[in-house]
Amino acid sequence: GIYFIGPSQKQSFDSAVANLIPIKAGARAIFTSDGRKVPIPLAFEKVAKFAFKDLCKTAMGAADYLAIGENFHTVIVESIPM
Repeated sequence: GIYFIGPSQKQSFDSAVANLIPIKAGARAIFTSDGRKVPIPLAFEKVAKFAFKDLCKTAMGAADYLAIGENFHTVIVESIPM
């Protein structure tokens, strides 16, 4: 993985994300095998971006994470508490 730690790395992080997710990208949803809707805050093709709180501090289960893994080869997580 690639890590950008601290406020001084914010510009580098934003630049790396911009190379993977164009400005025209937006939110979308995917569905688990049992039909549960999983919101994706920002996605483009097979790349998804989440804030830590959206991915880890919401009511999500194993099926949700499996669906994310099955639909995206790259998952970007920002604002991870230190």
